[in-house]
Amino acid sequence: VNSSSADYSPMITADESVIMITTRRPEGMGDERDPSDLQFMEDIFYSEKDKDGNYKPAKNIGDKINSDKHDATSGLSHDGQTLFIYYGRHGRGDIYVSTKEKEGWTKSKSIGKKINQKDSWETAACMSYDKKQLFFVSDRKGGLGKRDIWISNWDEEKEEWMEPTNLGDVINSKYDEAGIYAHPDGRTIYFSSKGHSSMGGFDIFKAVMDDNGVWQTPINIGFPVNTPDD
Repeated sequence: VNSSSADYSPMITADESVIMITTRRPEGMGDERDPSDLQFMEDIFYSEKDKDGNYKPAKNIGDKINSDKHDATSGLSHDGQTLFIYYGRHGRGDIYVSTKEKEGWTKSKSIGKKINQKDSWETAACMSYDKKQLFFVSDRKGGLGKRDIWISNWDEEKEEWMEPTNLGDVINSKYDEAGIYAHPDGRTIYFSSKGHSSMGGFDIFKAVMDDNGVWQTPINIGFPVNTPDD
C-alpha cells in the first residue's frame, strides 16, 4: 500500500476489505509534475485483501477516475460502492462521484452544482450510512470561517443533493475545518480542525448529536493521535 512516494488520505470500507489512497507515485496516469513541489500529480490507487486477510499491492484505479491532473480520494461510502473524488484544477477543486458496478467503476461525474460552486473550493466528502445525507468541506460564501463543514440531504424525487446548509457554530470555528467522517451510528462525526481546543495546527475532533438533534461541543481526541503538528 505504501510506496517511496507520498501516500495519504486513506479511505476504507466498513469491513476493511478495500482501502483507497491518494498517491504521488510515478505509476500514475501521466508523467506531468506539479510545479509547486515537483512531485507527480495525485492519483487514486486501491488495495484489496487476499484470502489470508493481507492487503495486495495497490493498483491504479484507472482512467475513468484518474487523469493527468490532480485526482484524490475525497470520501468512500461504508459499503465501498460510492467513491467521492477531489479534482484539483487551477488552485480550486470540486467533488466528483463514481459508483462501483459489475464491470468496474463508472466514469466520474460532478456531484452537482448545488455542492460544487464556481468560485468555491470543495474538498472532503462523506455520506451517511443510510446514504441520505452528505457532509462535505467548502470555503463557499456564508461560512463561519475559512473552510467549513456543510450538510446536504438527498432528494429522492429529483435524484440529486439538495441545497446545503452550514453545520453550525458548534462544529465550525473561525478557522479551517478539513476532513470529515460520519460514523454508521448516525449521530457521531469525526473531523479535522485548526480551531476549538486544538493542540496546534489541525487536530482530530469527535462530536456527538444528542437525542434532540443538537450537536454537542466537539472533543479533542487527544494525544498520542493529536500533536502540536497537523
